[in-house]
Amino acid sequence: MKRDNLLHLLILFNKLINVSLFGFVADDKSPITSSQLLCLRYLYLHPKITASGLAKGLNISCGATSRLVDRLEQKGFVIRDTPSDDRRVHELLLSLKGRALLEKAASRLEKNFRSLLANFTQEEQAAMEKFFRAFLQKCINDPQIATEVCLGCGILHNPDCPGNLGELSETQLER
Repeated sequence: MKRDNLLHLLILFNKLINVSLFGFVADDKSPITSSQLLCLRYLYLHPKITASGLAKGLNISCGATSRLVDRLEQKGFVIRDTPSDDRRVHELLLSLKGRALLEKAASRLEKNFRSLLANFTQEEQAAMEKFFRAFLQKCINDPQIATEVCLGCGILHNPDCPGNLGELSETQLER
């Protein structure tokens, strides 16, 4: 297969995943954008994080984080909390409304994913998982790349995730 065909297929695959799995966020019925949904997910996985911690976790500027949190707070999805022991610190929390929206989005994402997988046999699904795991383990071979692609799983961290640089051998890191 020619490389340009492989790149074309990869771009097409990426677009299919974005439309099929995350397209519901951009529809007229959704009260938030995909960036706002990622923020809610990060807040769920990292309870009581500060705005600067959120900015670092989402890999966006502090100014962009402030605007993002402002919008989510106005919509009632996020709460800024000031701990009594340090009034200079503002911790960010999901509101009940934010948690409910995130759970609904996660349920819809899972449903859409199952719908896509229904087109494949168990053997094909196993082959896909094997391919993606090998692809990620071979491509995430540098701490900078690992940091940029990290999903920020927080409390749901999976030690078997191919995004963990700890899985890579020292010889892979020396390349």
